[in-house]
Amino acid sequence: MQMKDRNIRKGPRGGVFGIPALIAAISLVGLVSALVGDEMLDVLSWITLGIPVAVMLWAYGRDWSKVR
Repeated sequence: MQMKDRNIRKGPRGGVFGIPALIAAISLVGLVSALVGDEMLDVLSWITLGIPVAVMLWAYGRDWSKVR
């Protein structure tokens, strides 16, 4: 099999790990702001820690049979 025959999807700059790394960074911001802050940082932590949950619910509800 030649290299050009392979169907490799070229994504954004992050490649395969781009979105998971972004979700991890958002979660880290949420965890740190929950530990060190009050009032506004608590709001920030709720929002940033809710994003991974929302992404998981979106992925769970998506019909993956129509992806390809």
